[in-house]
Amino acid sequence: MIKSKKPHVLVTINEGRMVRDLLEHAFIQKMCDSGYQITILCPNPQALESMNRWNHQDVRWIRWVPPFEMGRLQKRAFYVRRLLGEKINKTAYQWMYQLEQFYDRSCDFTAIDLLKHLQPDIYLSTNMNRFDEEPFVRAARYLGIKTIGLVRSWDNVYKGLYSHPDRVLVWNSINQKEVIQLDAYSTNQVSIIGPIQFDSYFDPHVILEKKDFCKQLKLDPKKPILTLATIGQYFQFYDETYLPDYLMSLIQKKQIDPHTQLVIRLHPWSHYEQFARFLKYKNVRLSYIDRYVPAMSWLMFREDMIFMANLLKHSDAIVTAGSTVLLEACVFDTPVLMPVFHPVIPEFTKWFYHHAVLTKHYKHLVENKYVLLDEQPESFSKNLKYSLENRSYYQKERQAILNLYVPYCDGKSVDRLCEEVINY
Repeated sequence: MIKSKKPHVLVTINEGRMVRDLLEHAFIQKMCDSGYQITILCPNPQALESMNRWNHQDVRWIRWVPPFEMGRLQKRAFYVRRLLGEKINKTAYQWMYQLEQFYDRSCDFTAIDLLKHLQPDIYLSTNMNRFDEEPFVRAARYLGIKTIGLVRSWDNVYKGLYSHPDRVLVWNSINQKEVIQLDAYSTNQVSIIGPIQFDSYFDPHVILEKKDFCKQLKLDPKKPILTLATIGQYFQFYDETYLPDYLMSLIQKKQIDPHTQLVIRLHPWSHYEQFARFLKYKNVRLSYIDRYVPAMSWLMFREDMIFMANLLKHSDAIVTAGSTVLLEACVFDTPVLMPVFHPVIPEFTKWFYHHAVLTKHYKHLVENKYVLLDEQPESFSKNLKYSLENRSYYQKERQAILNLYVPYCDGKSVDRLCEEVINY
């Protein structure tokens, strides 16, 4: 391949949500306008190209099939490396990482050959907690190509960053500290750019009048709107329907306003068929993501994000069992509650929250009492009733969350991403 005079960025996009975060926020257009050419590796380029939303003369799409699973050796080495970095020091972490690269070359050769052919100037890893991007990081480093990685979401650091590029871009200072502590980066290797996926929320033109938005869901703008955001069925036996059951009981027993309208916003990993039975109630609406790309899962277009922005803005209160919607609600200063009880499987729920959520990415929020966290149905129902009646309830705490986790509210996080790539 003849190398172009234009600087060349190689980007891997392994999930539909990265299409939402990057492509729908004009990453391609901004980079090409700055004189760059882009090669995008993804599992289904034909489907994305056929949408005619992101095509550009300086963009090439190449099919790339990520590895189907992480090797046993890789998994063990990753956990040992993290433990060394957290419990001992950065030197031990870096030593372990170098040892991994030396002994585990099983999936690097194809990446090296591809990078030799494409000759990029920089490689952008867009989903660092997916193990399939690490071979490109290693291949790029072997060939002397600059590497930069994007921490996709605020909870990804604790979930594990499997790729280890030279520079890292994060949402906020808390994520920056986590990356330094858990993944042995130095301060000057980690930049704060804000949450790219929220950029559309800060466009002042996206919010509709409440009556106009309510027409989309056939809601009455004069009656309370309560939104339940599910977290997805991460475990086969985990039941998510207990919350809408409980909320409907509160409405029917008049423990909250009996005219309350319930919108159940399904996480893409939730099962529609489990919630369909709630449509028998006249005051219930199901909202879900209906865009899907084979081999890349779900994705959202800008119009879908605008819908979500209006749902968050015009809800009187939001309930979530632990999704990113908690932060999104704070963007629109909407009361948000987090129940952590379960009437059917309380043992599992206690284990899940106290070992996988509250002691990790939610730890700072819990310690500072920024979240309306309820472990008992009685306290939850009281807090919910008060939240629906008083939008200012816990307002200072919501502002504190916003200041900590969403440091930029200008809708220009993707601009900062582009600047980091260009100036690196």
